[in-house]
Amino acid sequence: MSLAAAHLAFVPASAHAADPAGCTRDGTHITCTNGVPKGQTVTGTSGDDTIEVTGTVHGTIDGGDGNDTITVHGRNGAPGSNTSGRRADADNGGDGENAVGSGGTVLGGAGNDIITLIGGNGGKGGTSFARFGKGGYGGLGGDSVEAGVVDGGRGINLITLRGGAGGIGGAASNGKPGDGATGGRGLDAGRVIVGADQHSSLTIDGGTGGDAAPGGRDSGDGGVAVWRGVMEGGTAPEGVSIDITGGDSGRGSGEGWGGVGFFIGELMGTPGGDDITLEGGKSRSSRAKGRAFVSGPLDTKGGDDTITVRGGVTASTQCGPGNDTYNYTEQRGIPNRRTCEHINRFR
Repeated sequence: MSLAAAHLAFVPASAHAADPAGCTRDGTHITCTNGVPKGQTVTGTSGDDTIEVTGTVHGTIDGGDGNDTITVHGRNGAPGSNTSGRRADADNGGDGENAVGSGGTVLGGAGNDIITLIGGNGGKGGTSFARFGKGGYGGLGGDSVEAGVVDGGRGINLITLRGGAGGIGGAASNGKPGDGATGGRGLDAGRVIVGADQHSSLTIDGGTGGDAAPGGRDSGDGGVAVWRGVMEGGTAPEGVSIDITGGDSGRGSGEGWGGVGFFIGELMGTPGGDDITLEGGKSRSSRAKGRAFVSGPLDTKGGDDTITVRGGVTASTQCGPGNDTYNYTEQRGIPNRRTCEHINRFR
């Protein structure tokens, strides 16, 4: 056997020259365990790929042609260390990682794609067994997309962005139990393009807040679903579905607010009839439901659109051309009466 042939004989069949370290392939199944570093790309085949990534994407995932399933999970935060003896206070839980970080890009490509991006959960706070020691706080939930780009491309796309859950507080034998942490954001300063075909959908959820430790008061707030994000429906001639919901709070006897749905950003519909729902998260500690829509331009563009807002609204809404319906619950906000032809309050 020649030296070159001997070398090739020991190259794993699953290796791919362009893949980052930690990625393996088995036909159309691609798995990466160390995220995708900046400047590197994971490229799918022309078939129906399944791409699964653990860690943060700072580089690029390109599904290419075919009906692809792309899933990214940010890593969970580590639990806080327990303490006893002279060291009184336990350690806080580690923060969850973002699924898509700064500069990261996820491209569905042509085909009917399913893209799911989930931030890592915050770690549990450590337990203090020391006298008068405090339990550790839970770690923050990771964001789904922070300053990254998601583009579904051509086809019927189902895109889900969900912030990680906040970590629960750590217990304390003789001191103050730890508080729960805030859930991660769904979209933070990033951009999402839903798709070019009808029946595509975008779902953005804030992460659930962490529970307070047993005997503790303050749970974590629900994560904001959209914070400074830009969302574009795309060019779908028959419209798309967009559902934005703040995360629910954790459980506890004290404060714990539901997350805001759409805090600030920009949302643009399609030329077709879009179905857009904005909702604040629920509080499982009090009655402090999150606001549905706070600030930022919302323009459905053309088509016969339906906008539904559940929760507090302080922003203005431009329904655009078409025979449009604006539904609301607690607060009406400021729908443009010249473009929102039907304005209804419902429960």
